[in-house]
Amino acid sequence: MNRQQIRELTDAMYPEVVRIRRHFHENAEVSEHEYETCQFILDYLAERNIECRRIAGTGVVATVYGNGSNRTIGIRADIDALPVTEKTGLPFASKRPGSMHACGHDMNAATLLGAAAVLNQVRDQLNGNVKFFFQPAEETIGGAERMIQDGCLENPKVDVGLALHMDAVNPVGTVTFRYGPMYASTTDFKIHVKGKSSHGAHPEMGADAIIMAGNLVSAFQTIISRNMDPTDPLVITIGTIHGGTAENIVTGQVDMTGTLRSLNLEHRDFAKKRMVEIADSITAAYGGSCEIEFFDGFPPLVNDQNITDTMVSLAQEAFGTENVLFRDRASMGADDFAYFCQEVPATYWIVGAAVEKEEERKSLHNEYLILEEEAMRNGLYLELAGVFELLK
Repeated sequence: MNRQQIRELTDAMYPEVVRIRRHFHENAEVSEHEYETCQFILDYLAERNIECRRIAGTGVVATVYGNGSNRTIGIRADIDALPVTEKTGLPFASKRPGSMHACGHDMNAATLLGAAAVLNQVRDQLNGNVKFFFQPAEETIGGAERMIQDGCLENPKVDVGLALHMDAVNPVGTVTFRYGPMYASTTDFKIHVKGKSSHGAHPEMGADAIIMAGNLVSAFQTIISRNMDPTDPLVITIGTIHGGTAENIVTGQVDMTGTLRSLNLEHRDFAKKRMVEIADSITAAYGGSCEIEFFDGFPPLVNDQNITDTMVSLAQEAFGTENVLFRDRASMGADDFAYFCQEVPATYWIVGAAVEKEEERKSLHNEYLILEEEAMRNGLYLELAGVFELLK
């Protein structure tokens, strides 16, 4: 299928994609509660005789079978909303207080559902298969890992993974890529600093957990500044600290929580080891002790060189070289499409969706966020073009 035919299919499907998006937006459901969203997707696919099933609780996997090759492309879209009360005033604003598609997942999902419908119409021209992953819980527990554990990449086995996300910064008509690491791994932690309580007038009789905790907050940053190569990004953030019950009591325990971000799992593991060593040494020096609990989350999202090359070439041809942008550095944010990237060669790109006036642009996760729907036309075209190119 040539590019003009793909463009015509995209344009014909676009009004339907807008309709679907507005339905998702108005009926936003937060992570792990995407029940109606899941059922809508299942019903839409079943009406078109597309093989589909529920997976990972509130997720959906669907398959369109082509001809010839057994090569299979998998495309993922996240479907969950955020616990935010919408204040955009849009005519299709969320009718559910405390639930809003403030990250553009409604547009991601609508675009993918449109792609499934189009590719099903032209399945006799596909030199292989396409699987569609409508993934829950990207904002919380990481629904991608659950989908993979439930077998979404098997039967037929997926050879290549694709995913897009809407961009609230760059305008419609732009597409942004990055080679290699694009997002960081996530590790949350809890720290329990234990000392000995005493009267504030007699500190010599206690072991001050607040003093210990304060030293830890500063000392952890030396892992980044003195133990790591300055060109290797690493973030250690203490997000909460709780300790003490009264102004005249030396505190016997302080609890802290935080997050560790890295683009490399070896660096993550090294930082965890150093945190324990530093915490044990400092608290022991002050007559106390420390316990750290780590909770590893998403791995780094690393884009495949060859798949990225293909998608960059398609984007440059479609939108012009000047509108294809590249991130010069990775984000220390995270996306659980990283799990797919661990399993198969894959790439993830950003589709410009920012409103025209810069002063009206809001960041993702903002209750006033408005994204331009025209971005979905561009996203749909790239998903379709990518499938035909990668199935050659």
